Amino acid sequence: MGKLVFLWGILCMLLIPNWVSAQQSSGGSEDELAIVQAIWKKAKRDLIKEYMKLDSTEGVAFWKVYDKYENSRKGIINNRLNILKDYADEYKTLNDAEAINLANRAIKNKLAAEKLNKKYLKRFSKAIGGKGAAKFMQLENYIQTVISSSIQEQLPFIDELQEAQAAALDM
Repeated sequence: MGKLVFLWGILCMLLIPNWVSAQQSSGGSEDELAIVQAIWKKAKRDLIKEYMKLDSTEGVAFWKVYDKYENSRKGIINNRLNILKDYADEYKTLNDAEAINLANRAIKNKLAAEKLNKKYLKRFSKAIGGKGAAKFMQLENYIQTVISSSIQEQLPFIDELQEAQAAALDM
């Protein structure tokens, strides 16, 4: 896993700034899948197949639920990308009201993702059992954490740009 995180960090330095600032015309889930592809050199679905090691019966049940899960996540992903884009567009001139608005939107988005995971944990559990469902959610959480952490590393903290500019002027 350490090697994957290192490779992810390198790829993020190259990919994320363009990804965050780009307009999302095709939808966030496609962009997210492209990032997974870039990191692990395979599609997310292939990564999940490799990790889950489902037999044919489990596989049929799992992929039915998974496809519905991914379809349900699209809106959440698109919303998260819109929040990131808005932050990238506004952080240089961010005022108190805009900062609170962005923070509230980010919290609401994260809660929506957790609510969806909770809902689908039950569905995955019915399809492949509790241990299999927990195993999938563990992998999904890992993938989302790596993506979120890497994006966060590329975003400047509030006032970071102004402080850097002020320090440059003082030199």
